[in-house]
Amino acid sequence: MINNGDIKPLRIDDLDREALVAIVDAAPRYVLVIDREGEPIAVNRVFRERFELPDEDARKRFLHAEGDVVDLRLRGKDGEEAECVWSKRNLPNGAVVLYGICANQLTAESRKFAEEAQELRQLNENKNRLFSIISHDLRAPFTSLLGYTDLIIEDYDEMDKQETLHFVRSINSTAKSMFDLLNNLLEWSRLQMGRVDVRPETIDVGASADRVSKLLVQNAEQKGVEFSQDVQPGLTAWADPRMFETVLRNLLSNALKFTDRGGKVRVFADVNGDDVIVGVEDTGVGISEEDRDSIFRYDPNRKPKGEGADKGAGIGLSLCRSLVEKMNGEIDFESEFGVGSTFTVRLPATPSAAKKRKGG
Repeated sequence: MINNGDIKPLRIDDLDREALVAIVDAAPRYVLVIDREGEPIAVNRVFRERFELPDEDARKRFLHAEGDVVDLRLRGKDGEEAECVWSKRNLPNGAVVLYGICANQLTAESRKFAEEAQELRQLNENKNRLFSIISHDLRAPFTSLLGYTDLIIEDYDEMDKQETLHFVRSINSTAKSMFDLLNNLLEWSRLQMGRVDVRPETIDVGASADRVSKLLVQNAEQKGVEFSQDVQPGLTAWADPRMFETVLRNLLSNALKFTDRGGKVRVFADVNGDDVIVGVEDTGVGISEEDRDSIFRYDPNRKPKGEGADKGAGIGLSLCRSLVEKMNGEIDFESEFGVGSTFTVRLPATPSAAKKRKGG
C-alpha cells in the first residue's frame, strides 16, 4: 500500500519541456505567465479560448500588485469583461505566474456542489426512510407472528380445531402482508437507486386485473368483503405490465385492508379519449382531511383507522405514484371519511398517446 510519504513532490527539473507544457495546458483554471517587463510569455488552453491577451495596463497591474491574490477584470473574446481572482506566484527570474478563476466558474462549481449536496441529502433521507420502514412496518407484523405462534405452542393441547384454524389464518394473513411490504420495499429501493427500467407494451387491462385479483380474492372472502370486477373485455393500455400490476395490487390491497366486514371493493376500467382510466373503489373508512395532502408520501406516523390499521400503510401509495409517473400516467383519488375511497390511475391508451404526454 502506498502512503502519502512514499510519493515524491513534483520537481520541475524532473520533467521535460513537453511534459511541463502539457500539464499547464490541461489545467482547468486560467494560467497566464508574464516576464519581468510585463510581457506575456505563455497562456494555457482555457485562457486562449476565453480571453484576449491583457493590455499593457493590466499586465503592469498584475506585475506590481502586492500580495498573493489579485482581483482584476479581463476582456473576453466575446467583448464582455469578466471579474476574476488571480493567485500570483513570483518566479526567481522575475517572471510572474497567474492562476485565475472567474465568477462564472465559481457559479458553475457552486451549482455543482449544491447538486451534489442535494444528492447526498436525498441519499441520507432515503436511508432514514428505509430504517423507518423497517422499524415501524416490519416490527409490528413480526410481533404478531411471534404472538400467534407462542399462543399455539402454549395452548396447543387445549385448543380445538376452530381456534387453531383462527390462529393459522391470522398467521397466514400477517405473512402475506409482510410479503407485500417486502416486495414494495425492494421495488421502492430500486426506484431510489435508479435501477428501474420502464418497458411499456400493449397490456390487456382485464387480464392483468384477473391475475392480481386472484392473489387477493381469498383475503376478501376471509374478511367478508364483497369483491367485484368491472373491466370491459379486450380493453388495452400502453404500460409496463409489471409496474401496472404492482400498482393495482397495492391499490386493491389497501382497499381490502381498510374496508370493514360487509363492505365492498370494486375494480373498474374505461376509456376516456387517449387515456385508459383504471380505478379501485371501496366502501372503507375513507381518508381524513389531515391525511389528504400527504397520502402519496410515506409517513410512518400516520395512524389510519379501520381493521387494517395495524398492518402499516403508506409506502405502497408512495410507490404507486412513482411507478405511475414512470409510465407517463397520473394517479388521483376521491374520498369521503367514513364512506369510502376511489383511487384512479390514468394511463396512455397507445404509444402515440404516451408520446403526446411526453410533449413529443
